[in-house]
Amino acid sequence: MAESQVAEAIRLCFDNWTAMNLALDHGWGDPSNKEAFMAQLTDTIVHYQVEEEDIEDLLDEFMEEKFSVILEDDSARELARIFLAVYNQSRSGDSIELDRLRRLKKSSVEECKKINEVEEVTHMMQNAEIEPPELVPTVDEDGFELVQSRRKKK
Repeated sequence: MAESQVAEAIRLCFDNWTAMNLALDHGWGDPSNKEAFMAQLTDTIVHYQVEEEDIEDLLDEFMEEKFSVILEDDSARELARIFLAVYNQSRSGDSIELDRLRRLKKSSVEECKKINEVEEVTHMMQNAEIEPPELVPTVDEDGFELVQSRRKKK
């Protein structure tokens, strides 16, 4: 029972994991790698005594090796916490965390792309160099430069 619940939790999380979905959508790796790793991860959690950090390291290594993605958002840590919570709860006959995962709405990669486009435009605008207009000095007939006031006349 614990194994099927952990496998379901991993599938639900991987199907909603933004990093994984972006990597697959952009073709950064083979989708079969995801399936094989899900089975391996389920086996590791159920049959070996692992800590949260161990699972986090496995997730980080997997994403970097198979999809060339370096995770900087602590999502691997969050997934590790969820997987262990589901495993521990399933051993005690509970399924609170798994039920919560089942109710989650699927994340939209399209929303991530929109946010990324807005961030790109904002970044480009912040980095745009706008030079102040060049002031050409006004010289009178005697060769003296007229000092221009910065204030507007009323």
